[in-house]
Amino acid sequence: MWLGLVVLIMVGTPLWAARPVYLVFEAEAVQGVTGKAFVVQKKIEDPAGKTSGNKVLAIPRQGQPDDHIRPVADKVVYNIRVPKSGTYYLWVRARWSSMYENKVDLRIQGYDKGDPIWILGNDATCQALHWVSLNEPGSDDVLRPFKLTAGVTAITVIAREGGIMLDQFLLTTDKFRNPAGALTDTSGALVQPRTARHVLKSKRRRSTVPTRRHRLKPPIVSGQAPADRLKRVQTR
Repeated sequence: MWLGLVVLIMVGTPLWAARPVYLVFEAEAVQGVTGKAFVVQKKIEDPAGKTSGNKVLAIPRQGQPDDHIRPVADKVVYNIRVPKSGTYYLWVRARWSSMYENKVDLRIQGYDKGDPIWILGNDATCQALHWVSLNEPGSDDVLRPFKLTAGVTAITVIAREGGIMLDQFLLTTDKFRNPAGALTDTSGALVQPRTARHVLKSKRRRSTVPTRRHRLKPPIVSGQAPADRLKRVQTR
């Protein structure tokens, strides 16, 4: 008992406190990229350091920066395996081209009432990969919390502006986590849809070759002895 009190005083956290959840996944790992607005591009180096996986999910610029051409309506969906229910916060490692090309729209499953589209980004750091959080409307530093239940939750990213690169996402229950640099992906964070190849493997294939039980014996011509009997007669 005394040992528990000493540790509690030293670290300021109860011994029974649950460990926070950290789910890191690649932006380009999304399934079903149509190429209308989102494309997967190769990018290795950046002023802020290496790109995770040497690839990014990009929304190429349409025209010139001053044209402010909104990209074609397009979206990508991440099906995330949430290990436990709780309050979560979302971060993205992104690279904005300019102050007019610095955000994407966001939709989180379970928040479909009222205005379901949230804005992710809209900060002043441009031309370098950096982590930016999903914040409360009108705030630059107050994280926006949202409740998730254990299971699979869909987060949809919607194209809003061009000249954007997305490298990684971080979904966490740790309100005080301030990520930096490329992070290690969390194994199994995303639920990938079953492909046709997997479906084919799961089905039992029917063989066109007859089984031993169904194989037909060669017919015996009338007056002709079976081959095994002829063989025994010849060896006598």
